[in-house]
Amino acid sequence: MHQEEIISSMQGREVIYAFFSDIFLFLADDKHVMLLKEILPALKEICQGSSEVKESIELLENYTDKYIKAENKQELLDNLNISYTRLYCLGNGVPLSESVYVSPIHLTRQESEIEAGRIYKLCSFDMKHNANEPKDHLSYELMFMSYLSKGISKHLAVNNIQEASKLTALQKEFLNNHILNWIDEMSMLTKKISESYEFYYPLTVVLQSYLKADNEYLETLEF
Repeated sequence: MHQEEIISSMQGREVIYAFFSDIFLFLADDKHVMLLKEILPALKEICQGSSEVKESIELLENYTDKYIKAENKQELLDNLNISYTRLYCLGNGVPLSESVYVSPIHLTRQESEIEAGRIYKLCSFDMKHNANEPKDHLSYELMFMSYLSKGISKHLAVNNIQEASKLTALQKEFLNNHILNWIDEMSMLTKKISESYEFYYPLTVVLQSYLKADNEYLETLEF
């Protein structure tokens, strides 16, 4: 793969990871839905595999099409945000922090949060907003992947192959040691809640598929 192609790929990865980060941290708005519409063709191409992945992409395509045609878009967003609250803001919902899944006693602050914070600090990564979430929150981990993708593309643009290679290795390590460690269990919990079926469960399935495809892509990179 030529260097220019890798830079373009990294720029695309930066956008996709940033989208997933935002949609799992904030209540959905018009910008989120329109960006999803924009990146769905790329996700459709990348996330090929099981029938469930294909069905999930179709559900998201149907949702974005319905939203674009809707006379009262705010009503759709309000319903989406009710689903978000039920899924991620209530005590019997779906946890979005790694520690809850990897801790043997399911506490919210464990070694994974401390480790994630250490890695962020080493890379001068800061989410730069006021969300009071643990550092191993899904949104933070996904935005870190976006941040590293941006760094790789910048280093490649000035032919700094050594630094680009280091960040790529860090991405592979972080993806395998953190996000991929718990995304499957999170998806299973999401599937148990019926309010997720129209949007957030399909979104989670596509995220799962994207992460695994992206991990395979990173393994192919050589500088």
